[in-house]
Amino acid sequence: MMDKVIYIMLMLAFPFLLNGQYFLELHSESNNSFREWEFLMEKDSTEVEGDLELTWGLNNDFTQWQYRVDELYGEISQKFNNNPGIWELRSEGKIITIRQVWPGDASEWKISYDERSFVIRAVYSHRFDEWSVVGNNYGELAMYTEIQGDIRDWIVSDYMIDSITFEERMAAIFIALYSSTPKI
Repeated sequence: MMDKVIYIMLMLAFPFLLNGQYFLELHSESNNSFREWEFLMEKDSTEVEGDLELTWGLNNDFTQWQYRVDELYGEISQKFNNNPGIWELRSEGKIITIRQVWPGDASEWKISYDERSFVIRAVYSHRFDEWSVVGNNYGELAMYTEIQGDIRDWIVSDYMIDSITFEERMAAIFIALYSSTPKI
């Protein structure tokens, strides 16, 4: 909690040091299902809404997702049917790889694109309601539930450097969300 207070104070004191924020928040479209999400992001100083949803929701297949915001569209899918530890996001000719850092441990994921990679992990090993990017080479990205323990509504603090693509950010946010929610 103290880290959040210090971070907010620094944002207010030194706004010229920060990059533009992209993702702002995510909300489950239903109180009893985690198949469809709405997200809010900032693009060119304007707030825009997007959607993230299961591709094959009627089949209870949580291995394929799609997102849409403005003219951007992408798909996120488990790379191999028998391995939930490796995912791919495909959009605009880009392929972002999402891989568990430690096999079988859904609390830490490596996001890779081209020659660049970064890690997002759960802040607490016993709770998956707060996530952050490890290290500071690419800026900061954190997400946490609006109300502790209520995984239906998330706040995103996205201050990654401008060279981090929308797709890389989406991959990190998706895998944290996916790892934190039941498959219902």
